[in-house]
Amino acid sequence: MSDKPQIKLSEAVVLIDAAFLNFVITDMKATSRKLCNALCKTSTFLL
Repeated sequence: MSDKPQIKLSEAVVLIDAAFLNFVITDMKATSRKLCNALCKTSTFLL
């Protein structure tokens, strides 16, 4: 028998889900920053 700790399927799903959620949040932050910067640049032209 191996001495390595076994990861249960439910624990692996939670780890994958947390990693995916982190990716989604990071991507949303980057996208919202780009959108906000674009809106700020166009709004200065309107003033």
